[in-house]
Amino acid sequence: MDFGMAYDNAMGDLVFRPGAHLSMNYFLDTTDRVSLWLGRDVVDSMVFLAILGENFRDQIFTGPDEFATAVDERTPVSITALARVLDMPYETVRRHALALKAAGFCRKQKGGYVVPSQVADCLDLEDLLSGMTTATQGLLDNLAQVGAPLPASTSPPSKAMDRRSARMAIRYYVEGMADLCRTLNMDVIRSVILLNIIRRNHAAFEHGVGAGVAVGAQAQWFTDPMRQSVSTYCVAKTLRMPYETVRRHCRALLAQGVVESDEKGQLLVTGRLLDTQRGVAAARSAWVATRTFMEGLAKLGVPMPDPAFA
Repeated sequence: MDFGMAYDNAMGDLVFRPGAHLSMNYFLDTTDRVSLWLGRDVVDSMVFLAILGENFRDQIFTGPDEFATAVDERTPVSITALARVLDMPYETVRRHALALKAAGFCRKQKGGYVVPSQVADCLDLEDLLSGMTTATQGLLDNLAQVGAPLPASTSPPSKAMDRRSARMAIRYYVEGMADLCRTLNMDVIRSVILLNIIRRNHAAFEHGVGAGVAVGAQAQWFTDPMRQSVSTYCVAKTLRMPYETVRRHCRALLAQGVVESDEKGQLLVTGRLLDTQRGVAAARSAWVATRTFMEGLAKLGVPMPDPAFA
């Protein structure tokens, strides 16, 4: 893909908008990947990843088998702590944690919830972690293509780097999505629906249309005529959510003025909406989370690609 383009009205930094867009796409893709892997809904997937991430938050990885360590070596996490990390209501988190426990995806012990090793073995956790590592490398490559100045690696690579970067990616996703939902003042389902609408509107960005536009014109290039509206049905199909659920949330987004509809009744997030206080704050939230993630990966020794242009 060629990402040599950007949104209109970027704020000074030419990679601010495309960097935020790529970050939000990473959140969407991770949500989809974990949901498919678990066979559960969006909120269950976020709660599961939060439990897994907190179980290993303080563990130092030195080899390839740390995710298979005994349950009593993992740090249990309470519902209160999960609710704080996810920025979700306590009862919502408790309900989903209990559902995951009933389905055998986690276990409650003294101090809170843990994901037992047999769950990891049964579901092939290695496949999920490998997918997240590959997605992280894709994010790095795409950020380099839009000219993002990535930090230089400051440590030599270690044999446990993939596992540690996957653990870091889990934390980046959980905390990044939570902060984004908080900034948007929406629950995770509505936030994911909104991000999907924005992604579909900007399909040309991902497909490389307009790659020949001069770098200096990037901030003004991606204007409303380039945005493609999307139907509620298409959003529901992409997210594998019930149509009525998506339709209800889309109506709420329209009522909130976060989304507009075109003459065909399809959904569109215009440049005007992206430039509102909420739109800019959401983009900044995603971009700041990503920059922090990149800095963490660099300290870990993950090789950083050179930007496509200075």
